[in-house]
Amino acid sequence: MLKHMLTSRCNRKCEYCITRNIRVDSKGIEYAQIRRLYSDLSLEHKEIMLTGGEPTLAPFLSIAVVTAKDFFEKVFITTQNPILLKPKHLGGMFNAITFSMHDKAALKEKVENGATVYASILDKFYKQDLPEKLKAQGFSGLTINEEQREGKEFTQKLPEIEGFSIKVNRKGKCMDETIILPDLRVITDFREFL
Repeated sequence: MLKHMLTSRCNRKCEYCITRNIRVDSKGIEYAQIRRLYSDLSLEHKEIMLTGGEPTLAPFLSIAVVTAKDFFEKVFITTQNPILLKPKHLGGMFNAITFSMHDKAALKEKVENGATVYASILDKFYKQDLPEKLKAQGFSGLTINEEQREGKEFTQKLPEIEGFSIKVNRKGKCMDETIILPDLRVITDFREFL
């Protein structure tokens, strides 16, 4: 899946964030540039994930969403902004929302907009009762992320819950994906930023 890091800005400074070493940002990005880039990349990719930093801090988020819908079959977003879980009109904006749960307050959030929303946590924060709690709060699934810089393989047995998906993103999996940086450079090797 193609990933577009809309901004490197974020209102958090999580020590385990894989994008914390990126210091480029979008300055003077124009609609025509995004449209041309998405048009070219949609020939190879059918899906796009809008991400960051925190993508809701990107000044051109709405342009990216509308343009992505023109060129890609599916548009996803990864965010830690709980506002995307609330308004009903946001439910149809994205094929799915990945909601990063960085702190205990995030664990209390509920999905209220009818969207397909997957919770996302770092593997060291996983607890056996978490999937059931998240399902009760309206989440569609859980993504467990192995630490990209260090750490061991996540080996806990995961429950099977009807109507709720659980997956593990393995260490190194994202290193060779196609990523658009905030300045619209396209890279396929993310290792330099770790």
